[in-house]
Amino acid sequence: MSERNRERIFRLTNGRCAYCGKVLDFNKFHIDHVLAKSVGGKDKFNMLPSCPICNLSKSNLSLEQFRSKIENLIYIETGKIALMRNYWEIKPKKIKFYFEELF
Repeated sequence: MSERNRERIFRLTNGRCAYCGKVLDFNKFHIDHVLAKSVGGKDKFNMLPSCPICNLSKSNLSLEQFRSKIENLIYIETGKIALMRNYWEIKPKKIKFYFEELF
């Protein structure tokens, strides 16, 4: 990928991870295919900047599958705390990705 295209993708979300909003290092950020290449996402407009953790965690999941994965992880982690607190009710909120706030 050309440096120019890499810069264009980096600027899409103001230099932040499209998913978690973390400030990205230009030399280390990943380019995520929103629709994974393995399932047909080859369009050049299908790319967003991502931190390595989000990109590797998302893998080839759809946005809704990735959102569900994060929500389930939050639920499991808070669930452990809840169990220790004797039946504390947990209601995880709907995850909204950083780029969804921008576009």
